[in-house]
Amino acid sequence: MSDSLIVWGWSGCPSTLIVDDWVAEVCAEAGIPAPALELEYIETDEDATARGFIGSPTFLRDGVDLFPEPGAAPGLTCRLYRRRDGRPSPLPDPADFVAALRG
Repeated sequence: MSDSLIVWGWSGCPSTLIVDDWVAEVCAEAGIPAPALELEYIETDEDATARGFIGSPTFLRDGVDLFPEPGAAPGLTCRLYRRRDGRPSPLPDPADFVAALRG
């Protein structure tokens, strides 16, 4: 399991502000160590396009999106994830996040 993640965020997205606490809570509930997070802000459309940023927050390990969405258009936006039960969420399903960390 990787001990660090890069998180791409956008200052216009409220989810960016809760990522640290959310990751710590999810990992604590799963009984695993929380990875260190390095938050990198994406603040221009040009930067979003150049990096392939499809919304905040985006979780990366070794430069690879933990939740790829092929064909998603880059842009300054909040990211929409789907919970396992199909509900939309500003953050990944906790079980999917833990699986991605272990993966």
